Amino acid sequence: YQNVLKHGEYGPYIMINASALKEKMPRALELMEEILLRTDFSDTKRLKELVTENRSKLLSTLQNGGHATALLRASSYNSPVSWYIDQVMGIEFFRFLTELSETVETEEGAAETGRKLQALSEKLFRKSGMIASFTAPAEDFEEFEERFIRFTDAFPAGEATAAEDPYRPSLARWTADLSKKQEAFKTAAQIQYVALVGNYRATGHAYTGALKVLRKILADEYLWINVRVMGGAYGCMCTFGRSGGGTLVSYRDPNLGGTLAVYRGIPEYLRNLELSERDMTNYVIGAIGELDHPMSPPHKGALSFQAYMEHVSGEMRQQERDEVLAADLETIHSLAEYLEAIVACNQLCVVGNAGKIEEEKELFENICVLG
Repeated sequence: YQNVLKHGEYGPYIMINASALKEKMPRALELMEEILLRTDFSDTKRLKELVTENRSKLLSTLQNGGHATALLRASSYNSPVSWYIDQVMGIEFFRFLTELSETVETEEGAAETGRKLQALSEKLFRKSGMIASFTAPAEDFEEFEERFIRFTDAFPAGEATAAEDPYRPSLARWTADLSKKQEAFKTAAQIQYVALVGNYRATGHAYTGALKVLRKILADEYLWINVRVMGGAYGCMCTFGRSGGGTLVSYRDPNLGGTLAVYRGIPEYLRNLELSERDMTNYVIGAIGELDHPMSPPHKGALSFQAYMEHVSGEMRQQERDEVLAADLETIHSLAEYLEAIVACNQLCVVGNAGKIEEEKELFENICVLG
């Protein structure tokens, strides 16, 4: 979870979830305790199977979901939290699993890995710093609180964390390797996933809810027409975060350099954009619909927990709504500077066809095979 109030700060957590009927809640907690405290890491045969299985699954995920792979990798060039996620879920984690799969091939290596995992679990799964999020009818809370306190008593206390908030561990500071990169990862696919990422905060611009409206306009108009209809890609997405990150990524795209040219044309498009009042109103309504829509109880709980962990207050969410509702064509014109800052970063990652990447290899500083 990143701290949206302080760019670059984030807290790495391990999360375990369960959904259960009220009468099954004790059993759910028992299963959590068993997984966290009594996993047997000495079974080297099973450990080898899990490493191989996880490597295979991750490779399939990285290749088949190339848009998410390219987006995370490109974001890791300027975002400490994205850099961390890449270490534990992305391309860097795949590289780690590849090395680990060789290590556990020997009985000695597998046994040593098991011992490391055991030691690591004993450090991670401690009572101090534990946070619970509970979503249920209000009348069930008291019973859950009692059961959860008993649940935490099974965990070692560990050392107290030096945190300003006693209910939250200090945000960890990892040494992230942040540098502007242009990378490509070759696969056997016939298409590309083209991601361009940057940060508008670097040029002094602050987050505004109007970016939600801008996202709708780009997704439904400019990117749809130029990347999807004229370019032949299956889709194209963009996001603009509170921390300043801006992302553009295509999905199952036959092009590469042409798509990048489309991305770089966004600032000029926005400066010359003309929309009727009716169209502008429709985009505002669409943006509000994405902010406030019917949610299931699990979704409400997850959103509330994320807001708490990332320091997003109710006042901040209301300000975002107000800025969405106040957005007009002049506001959208002013956001051209945001996009200019994002594309100027030129942080590029492409996952896709080896031949196409070789054809346009001058775009990249680093080219690797993903697999």
